[in-house]
Amino acid sequence: MKKLILLSLCLSAGIGLANADGCDADDPMFNEGIAKNLIKQWNNSLLTAKSNTAQELKTSAQDVVKANYAPHAVLLPTLSDVIRMDTPQLVDYFEHFLSKQPHLAAGSPYDTAVYSSCGLGVYNGDYDFIAKGQPVMHARFTFVYEYLDQPTLAGQKPGWYIVSHHSSLQPPSQPEHNSHNESTPLAKINFEF
Repeated sequence: MKKLILLSLCLSAGIGLANADGCDADDPMFNEGIAKNLIKQWNNSLLTAKSNTAQELKTSAQDVVKANYAPHAVLLPTLSDVIRMDTPQLVDYFEHFLSKQPHLAAGSPYDTAVYSSCGLGVYNGDYDFIAKGQPVMHARFTFVYEYLDQPTLAGQKPGWYIVSHHSSLQPPSQPEHNSHNESTPLAKINFEF
């Protein structure tokens, strides 16, 4: 009887019911399958980017951002000390980044972990990048995704979008702790932007 009264009070007060995780029943839940598909989509947008002219780079950068990032996304990039905090800044970053024709190496990402909560998802792990004229770059990443019912960038559809992306080069590891490849020393990487 007490549960029925509580349910009636919640409904009359307009309070939504939550699932066992404390989320509303209609909140999309993030999982490993979604995370893998999203990073594959992100990598495919890098692979299909055109970089022959300045206009192609700008258009490709806009496409990468629109396909993957929320309008309010923050990017703490691997190879730049400038934090990007809005769509124009993200596009500017990707114009420079795409000129190096970057993409994830086979087998990336690895050593991953996925967390989910109420329309948000976190995907952490390691990935290896290949870029024109550069050694393989071993990096750590964190993508935070939010499910957007009504995205505001033109052409975006409801779905999962990156709201925070942090990436950093792997620090040199001790041989007994190195579960993958040796990290690329920062001095060998020549990215400027």
